Amino acid sequence: MNQTDARQYLSNVILPPSTMAMPRIAALSTRSIKQSKIQLPGDLIVPGEENGAVIGEAVVGLTDRLSPQNAEDVMNCVSLAQQIAESRFTKETNLRGWTDEYFKALRNMGWNTVNYARQQYSPSSQTFSMDTIALEIIQAAAAGATEFVNIARRSLIATGEDGQALSLLENNSASESYATFQTLPCTETAGGTPAMIMMSIDFKKTVKTKKVLFFKFKKEQVNIYRAASQIQLNVKHYANIRNQIEELLNKGADDYFSGISL
Repeated sequence: MNQTDARQYLSNVILPPSTMAMPRIAALSTRSIKQSKIQLPGDLIVPGEENGAVIGEAVVGLTDRLSPQNAEDVMNCVSLAQQIAESRFTKETNLRGWTDEYFKALRNMGWNTVNYARQQYSPSSQTFSMDTIALEIIQAAAAGATEFVNIARRSLIATGEDGQALSLLENNSASESYATFQTLPCTETAGGTPAMIMMSIDFKKTVKTKKVLFFKFKKEQVNIYRAASQIQLNVKHYANIRNQIEELLNKGADDYFSGISL
């Protein structure tokens, strides 16, 4: 994606303004972050530590290998891409349109995303929760890179222990009959490039609940589709459009993300 096309794409983005007087952000007391300083998802980052957040329908986990700037950029990319897709499509009625727009936004920000390969998934167990399914899919996509699996597991556990973050995820991802969510573990390569597993699940359910991750489903109650791939961020491309992305996020929703303590 060249710079001119990316800037043009972003210049055409119009996000719904925030309706909240104050951002809904769960920067927990164990974090050394001043609540008043949090305006963007990237502001949740604590340098030199593992970091995690729920951003819309995504559980994001970042290893401590990421530089502070790369960690902030990853958080902001995920948030903006979701908000762009959300402003143009409704997931429940047009999942394909929403997903295509989400991946288009990520590509314009510098991620080397490929075509969205959504496939039906049949769990081996008769009863399961979606967090365990997510980890199974991430483990397969990681191809032996255990740090992706480990940070994903810790991020999911932390989400389950944080009521505000879990409510944010469920409010953004589920109705009583349908749900989507992402688990996005991210690390940094030896060359300083952010690398992430883009794992998404969508499913229809016959049991009436808005619970997503930790509810025990029976196999016959759900019809699951999944997609997973490893992607990387072109940091030089992103650096040239970082200010434009942050300006857009400042105009958009500030109640779209919530910190989690890993």
